[in-house]
Amino acid sequence: MKIRYFFVLLSIFVLFSACGKKEDIISVRYKEEKTLNGTFKAKFEISLENVARPQKTAKLLEKLIYQGKSIDEYAVFAQDNFIKTIKNEDYLPIIGQDGKEYFNQSYFNEIYKILFHDDSYIIIEYNKYYTFSYAAHGNILTQYFIIDIAQGRILDIDDIAAPLPDDFLAGMIRTNYNITGNFQRENIWPPDTINIKHDSIELFWNVYTITPYAYGIIGVSLQDDSFLTPKGKDVKAKIR
Repeated sequence: MKIRYFFVLLSIFVLFSACGKKEDIISVRYKEEKTLNGTFKAKFEISLENVARPQKTAKLLEKLIYQGKSIDEYAVFAQDNFIKTIKNEDYLPIIGQDGKEYFNQSYFNEIYKILFHDDSYIIIEYNKYYTFSYAAHGNILTQYFIIDIAQGRILDIDDIAAPLPDDFLAGMIRTNYNITGNFQRENIWPPDTINIKHDSIELFWNVYTITPYAYGIIGVSLQDDSFLTPKGKDVKAKIR
């Protein structure tokens, strides 16, 4: 069956400031719309970033973040992976109350953004959102990746921070989000992901981790960095 294919590629080199030096960041945005099986329309928006130099660091980021692929290869990979989640019954037409045929549609958005980098660390923010026209709501996810360049790996949460008391975190979350019922699990620590900024540390729990979908992604910002490990404090000290 013939597939209609629309493709737009926009590549932009932007300047990113890190530790007082201006470094090149490669930013690429892909927008595409595909008609699958003649009945299903899939829309994609994918934004990806990598460092322009040094090449060794760029290759490390490709290995750890982009499944060992270049940015262009990863964009195709991400789309193909999403298309695999579409079920055969999703291609079937839907008869509306007006008696007309309607077809399912989907939207997929994925963003990798470099927030900070120097010779020691890279911090990447990842956001994903996707939805199907028949679904009650979309699906969202956020994640932060802190890469230790010398060690050649993504740091785990326990590399960065020591556990905070569950009661302390639960109290902050209840106050910030006006939550009165029970959480969906007893332990609040660990969060799903941590972001380190020059003036604060951000903890995030994705939807369904500790609260129902209606509350969205839960975030807590802390100015006290005493719970950071020596590695976490080293990362924070380099961010300006």
